Amino acid sequence: MENSPLDVPASHFKALLEYWNSDPAKIKYPSALNSFQQILRQARNKQIVIFLDYDGTLSPIVDDPDRAFISNEMCSAVRNVARYFPTSIISGRRRAKVYELVGLTELDYAGSHGGVDQEIEDEGNEDLDLT
Repeated sequence: MENSPLDVPASHFKALLEYWNSDPAKIKYPSALNSFQQILRQARNKQIVIFLDYDGTLSPIVDDPDRAFISNEMCSAVRNVARYFPTSIISGRRRAKVYELVGLTELDYAGSHGGVDQEIEDEGNEDLDLT
């Protein structure tokens, strides 16, 4: 991470916010991104970490889960966020599948497909099975 979280340009969050506001179903749930500068002020001298869901957050909900692809714009936005904050994608899918779909090595991934195969990656890049 290259700078203080308080130095993060708001433009890095624009793609995430535009995606959120593009879906009328999501507008009824306020996005924290609309209050991002206020959140940063409240978080001064604290560690901020970002946890993102894959399906319906980073990718659209589609009939075939194997076709739920993250857009290039969203991938770029997540990469920019990860430059400033430790960022993880947590999913109901298997961790390996989400990593395959996203492919950003600078993120951490956790999956719990069916609640029986929760996996995290330790610093040695080995999968730890927590079941």
